[in-house]
Parts: sequence; structure tokens; C-alpha cells
Amino acid sequence: MVAEDDPDDRFLIKNAFETIKSDPDLQFVNNGEELLSRLDQIFKNSLLSLPDTIILDLNMPKISGHQVLMDIKNKAELGSINIVVLSTSSQKSDIEFCKNCGVHSFYTKPDSFDRLVEIIKAILAG
Repeated sequence: MVAEDDPDDRFLIKNAFETIKSDPDLQFVNNGEELLSRLDQIFKNSLLSLPDTIILDLNMPKISGHQVLMDIKNKAELGSINIVVLSTSSQKSDIEFCKNCGVHSFYTKPDSFDRLVEIIKAILAG
């Protein structure tokens, strides 16, 4: 699942997955509020399974990635989800905050598509 509010970034992320011939069941949400709502719906429906990985932008409208991380950290039932942050931020305070929230990896959004493909490869490799 990818939480990203920028349509251009969503397009690039989708194309990066396609470039490496990866065909995961990509689901996109536009903001933190949508993400938390979707996770709640999935959790309440025993026929659905939680995503293995969430690629999370920190700077989103409605509910920020920071708040999403705190909410996920406080819900034991969501603890198995691998969270990867992909953000424009490279601030030490954001990286430290994410680390304290149990984020698996933190990547600053690259300025080239080739670098984004490499990041997606690393995310898939776990």
C-alpha cells in the first residue's frame, strides 16, 4: 500500500514497480486519513489481509505521516506491517522520529527515476 498525496509521485512509484517487472497488488491512498481508514476497514473484515508493506510519505494533508506512524505504533494489531518512509524530508529529526516509531527504512525522494527504481528494488528486497 502506498500513501502518497502527490499524483506525479504516485505515477512515478507505479512506473518504478512496473520497470522492475514487479507486480505487487499496489493500492494507493491519497493521505493519512485514507490510509488509517483503509487499515481499519481491512482489520475489521476477516476476509481481507493487512498489507505486508506500506510506503508512506510524511508530508500529507489531513493526517500527516508522522501522526499515521504514531497511530500504527499504538495499535498492536498493525505491528506486523513493514513501514517504509519515502519523503522529501531528509531532516535528522524526521529520520529519528521514524526510527523511534519502528520504521523499517527511510528514503528521501530521489531526483531521478533511476534512483527511484533502485529504492523500490531495495524495498522489495526487504
